[in-house]
Amino acid sequence: MDMCLGAVIRDRRKAMKLTQEDLAEFSGLSVNFISRIERTGDQNISIKKIVTELRKLSTFRAEKVCKAILSLVKEINEPTRTK
Repeated sequence: MDMCLGAVIRDRRKAMKLTQEDLAEFSGLSVNFISRIERTGDQNISIKKIVTELRKLSTFRAEKVCKAILSLVKEINEPTRTK
């Protein structure tokens, strides 16, 4: 089953018992942007918008967000593991 990035972010956030507000505060992104990313199944988040948001962050924080996004993309692309 294919899973979009937004669904992975939402599932991981909930597994960590974080609200969108918590994740926004931790990442330095807006709650609105987090919400939009989580709804990417029905909305298209452009690379330009992501870059714009990342440029608002400090270099350190932007790098952390990029690493987290790359980790989630890898997770999406891995075949489902059976227990």
